[in-house]
Amino acid sequence: MRPPDRSPDVVGSPEPPVDPGGAGAARGGVPPPVSAPIVRGGPVSGQTRGRWSRAITVALGAVVAVGALLAVLSSSGGIDDVLTALEHVSPGWVIAAIGATVGGYALLALHMRRLAAGRISIWQAARADLLLFGLGNVLPGSPAPGALLAAAELRRDGLSTRRTRFVLAFTMWFNVRTLLGIGAIAFLVAFARQHPGVREAGLWWLAAVGLILALAASAALAARPTTAEHTARLFARLRVTHPHPPPDVTRAGADAWHREAKATVGSPRNRVVLVTLMAGSWLADAACLWLALASAGVRLDADVVLLAYVAGIVIGSLPLLPGGIGAVEAAIPAVLHHFGAPLDAALAGTLVYRGISFLLPVGAGAVIFAQASIRTRRDHPNRTADQQEPG
Repeated sequence: MRPPDRSPDVVGSPEPPVDPGGAGAARGGVPPPVSAPIVRGGPVSGQTRGRWSRAITVALGAVVAVGALLAVLSSSGGIDDVLTALEHVSPGWVIAAIGATVGGYALLALHMRRLAAGRISIWQAARADLLLFGLGNVLPGSPAPGALLAAAELRRDGLSTRRTRFVLAFTMWFNVRTLLGIGAIAFLVAFARQHPGVREAGLWWLAAVGLILALAASAALAARPTTAEHTARLFARLRVTHPHPPPDVTRAGADAWHREAKATVGSPRNRVVLVTLMAGSWLADAACLWLALASAGVRLDADVVLLAYVAGIVIGSLPLLPGGIGAVEAAIPAVLHHFGAPLDAALAGTLVYRGISFLLPVGAGAVIFAQASIRTRRDHPNRTADQQEPG
């Protein structure tokens, strides 16, 4: 399962931090102060604080995930009932679920290849997607590391740096928006069919309709050149460490960005194809969940499974645990049980789904990363030694 991106613009390189009391001051002709060692220790202290912050976040997430998973296990009758349900999983349904996952990533590869205007092959796009949504899903700071790995893979395949940034940015753009649309539509379908678990939702259907309208309106606004210009002006005003660029420079940059973005997404017909491919990829992953549940004997309507699936995706995107491990396994069975599924079978089916949709792409992405590392060392055997030499 791949989470929606939480930070679309993660492939650009940040500007280096300014060190007013250290190396930066020395380059400006001002000798560093006597306390230079303390200044040089500042970034290390910041990195240490960052590591402690991430460790605390992961620890808190682990506590929440383990607590939720234990609550589900206790409600289902214990680990023995879940293991019994896993023993009775049907292999035929599992094979079909694996096929759904492979099909979903094939559609993702077609989507990325279309954004790249056919400059990469489907196999090259699939490798980048497995790094972005597979291995990158479990790395600390996700999704930024996955985007960086995918960007490096695309550049090795001959895609320009600028085009790579637009391809990955729009991959994430379509990824998030399509999932939101699917979730809103699934909720409206379940509400219209008066499912017992949704019947008491009240006016939440208005929020789903509003979300769909907001997605359509924002897509229309994003297609207008003036939107890029207004956005560029806003970011220019927010710059506090650098002088504001002249208005004509801002306008020219916005026009260039809009032209490149329009060239990436193509014509309105091409955008419809891109949305269709991304929706098909999401639905294939949801089909993997449905098939995995069927292998454990759980039979629910597709709209109910979609609701549970979207809930699991949202939980998995929270920056607590890599890939939402533990939290997703608790959230999906809880939603399914709310709609009448036996808790032990729902948890068993969810574990099968996670093993297929989560662990298999992670493993494939790790293999691709290892292959790329070996190829880089083979093609540039002296690069590491050259980088370690002073001056």
